[in-house]
Amino acid sequence: MQTIIDGQDQSSPADGPLEERSAAECARRILVTGATGFIGTHLIPRLRARGHEVVTLSRDRLTGPAIDLDADSSREDWARGLETIQGIIHLAAIAHRAADADELEQVNVRWPLTLFEAAGEAGVTGFVFVSSIKVFGDVSARPFRVDDPHAPDDAYGRSKSRAEAGLEERQRSWPQTRLAVLRPPLVYGPGVKANFHALLRWAGRGRRGIPLPFGAARAPRSVISVANLCDALIAGLGRSGVFHCADAGDLSVHDMMRMLGVPGPRLIPLPVWLMRGALTLSGHSGVFDRLYRPLQLECEPSQHTLGWMPAQSSEDALAELLAESNS
Repeated sequence: MQTIIDGQDQSSPADGPLEERSAAECARRILVTGATGFIGTHLIPRLRARGHEVVTLSRDRLTGPAIDLDADSSREDWARGLETIQGIIHLAAIAHRAADADELEQVNVRWPLTLFEAAGEAGVTGFVFVSSIKVFGDVSARPFRVDDPHAPDDAYGRSKSRAEAGLEERQRSWPQTRLAVLRPPLVYGPGVKANFHALLRWAGRGRRGIPLPFGAARAPRSVISVANLCDALIAGLGRSGVFHCADAGDLSVHDMMRMLGVPGPRLIPLPVWLMRGALTLSGHSGVFDRLYRPLQLECEPSQHTLGWMPAQSSEDALAELLAESNS
């Protein structure tokens, strides 16, 4: 397969021990996979604003340098294509659509493993892999720590867990490629889809005067704005380890509804047992967990190691979403 790389400066980073160079110096030319997805469209402008040159996959059809490779490309093709790359942020994954087991394994597990092996062979200095809080399941008795055992309860969470294990194993063979695994919780921000988009639709109904049955949905859940996640991903370039990242304060569904402009009297406190029974009988027990049970991450140790703090408050991020929905 022919490898095509367009761009201007294909020079390598300055010589010198890796420990003496900042994350930015270790990763001037960054490959972003999944560049046209929700997170990618927010990440790329932030990378460019910090002076990085962003390389994407040619099928993403974004302006700028591109590599003509994909998930089916061989490790050898990828290694040749990565010769001028200093850092990789791997966002691409199947998350919110139906996929059979083979497709999920190919995209969510085998692709990041092949890409990391190629990065190691090409001498890439930093590899950031976006995992998920879902490696722990959907409910937490206390905030999950980075070294807690995995207990995924759906196919997506299991695929992320397998990818993490495979990357950790391969990193031993290529220690010069620093591997940062970030586990975000629910991500939200302008343009969000999937689960949070459904929450926005409910909030819109509440603002229009329709009573909502979420007054008792007060279990704390970690969330992260896409702006905060992008900053954490950039901080992960050139770092090694597993990191948790979330907004500064955990929020309940009730909290988020209020911040999205739903008046308190319209949030009806139906008993939790009633909502559990209704959602379970209708085949939506997973929805009950997401609305009424806690799911939290312990983030302070990761923040210290990454040198990252969430700069955007949840209040400001949700106000931005509210303004977008009203426009």
